[in-house]
Amino acid sequence: MTRKTAITIFIPAYNRAHTITRALDSVRMQTVGNWDILVVDDGSTDGTSDVVDRWSRHTGIGVRTIRQPHGGKHRAHNRALKEASGELFMTLDSDDVLKPEALAEVLAAWRSIPLDQRTLYAGVEGLCETSDGKLHGTPFPEDPFDSDHLEISGRYGVTGEKRNAIRLDVLLCFPYPEISGEYHVRPSFIWKRLAHHYRFRFINRVLQIVDFSEGGLTRTASNRRLANAHGLYTYWRDDVLHHQRYLDDRRRSRHYAEYIRYAFHAGVSLRAQFQEVPDGLLWMRALVRALPNFIGDRVKRRRNASA
Repeated sequence: MTRKTAITIFIPAYNRAHTITRALDSVRMQTVGNWDILVVDDGSTDGTSDVVDRWSRHTGIGVRTIRQPHGGKHRAHNRALKEASGELFMTLDSDDVLKPEALAEVLAAWRSIPLDQRTLYAGVEGLCETSDGKLHGTPFPEDPFDSDHLEISGRYGVTGEKRNAIRLDVLLCFPYPEISGEYHVRPSFIWKRLAHHYRFRFINRVLQIVDFSEGGLTRTASNRRLANAHGLYTYWRDDVLHHQRYLDDRRRSRHYAEYIRYAFHAGVSLRAQFQEVPDGLLWMRALVRALPNFIGDRVKRRRNASA
């Protein structure tokens, strides 16, 4: 496919008729052009696609809308990658907004990387803030700062919501796993895998304003975890097998405990777990922490079922 735009803005939407216009308007207000908008309507029942179509007709801005049965944001993301046309691919959640200068900041940072070095980089990542102007999490150590997601969090302790624009050709090689009957995979599943192959240019510029709406993924985190246990087992298995670099003993133990917790939910036996992990002694120590969390999950699940 011929790349016609610098950035494809991907908006995943599930029953977001009441918020998606704000997201679309924030793209329209960008200080640079050379972008396109791709909306994947993930089985909405509230007329989300109709709202997008009306916005497109009113503004005269073309929006490509793809409708699919409800499968979760990760499936919408995988579908969008196959349909996108930009050199870079940027996700804008349907209840968030871009700062007016966001795309200009991203493109300036990307173009500041010498052309002969860009194959070493996956893309650019910046900061998020809430609507009251509070930075979400912590900034990067310097601006700009070239690193990867394992180092930036494990070694430098950077936390909080961040937003990135990533090379489409790279992302096509790193799709989310799609597990039957489950509807969520943690976004950092991809970022951690990318860290073994590519660097990012991190910039201390706010790109998006994030406010977590009722019923959104962040607001419903607890119930979502219990409903997507196999996906979390896949996530934490990947972590303990491949992504322990930069973690101290305390964090390694916590990650092992999460692996055990969701391995139990996924029906993986103690024997299979022990044979799977690279550090059997750490696994045994983490059992003490994991078992109460697993039991608490089971109690919560029964309460939810009877409510």
